[in-house]
Amino acid sequence: MGMNTDGRDLELSLLRTFLAVVRYGSMSRTATAVAKTQPAVSQQMLRLEKITGQKLLHRDPHGVKLTGHGELLVTYATQAINLNEEVLARLRKKPISRRSRYRQHQS
Repeated sequence: MGMNTDGRDLELSLLRTFLAVVRYGSMSRTATAVAKTQPAVSQQMLRLEKITGQKLLHRDPHGVKLTGHGELLVTYATQAINLNEEVLARLRKKPISRRSRYRQHQS
């Protein structure tokens, strides 16, 4: 397996914000829910799209909808967040709470 040396790794914070956008359906509702500004959320999504090289969200005045690439990323982002929580819980010797795990988006 090769090492990514171009500084374009997927950051968990971007994936968490992405999943929040999917959950809340708009940048402004997400911003309110995660205590960030709407421009900050939008910038994070633009950064994630730049890192992936794909358009992930269709934006319109009514909110956002996933593109095909966005739908694929939901699955992997959910797995990445869950794996992060699991490994930290195991390393910290804490039980893994099923309630705290991200749920895969269902349309």
